[in-house]
Amino acid sequence: FNIQNLIFKSVQFEIAIFEKFFVLKTIWIAVILLALINMIYLNALKNNKKVDMLK
Repeated sequence: FNIQNLIFKSVQFEIAIFEKFFVLKTIWIAVILLALINMIYLNALKNNKKVDMLK
């Protein structure tokens, strides 16, 4: 599935309910950011292991 598309739809949905659920929006953004950071961090770890194998 397309992560960018999922985030885009989520953002559109969040904008629609922005005023009523500001706190939920903030939490949702934090969750997305943490997930992206974890993905980047895990990819970096995998790449580092590949580099170690090449050495």
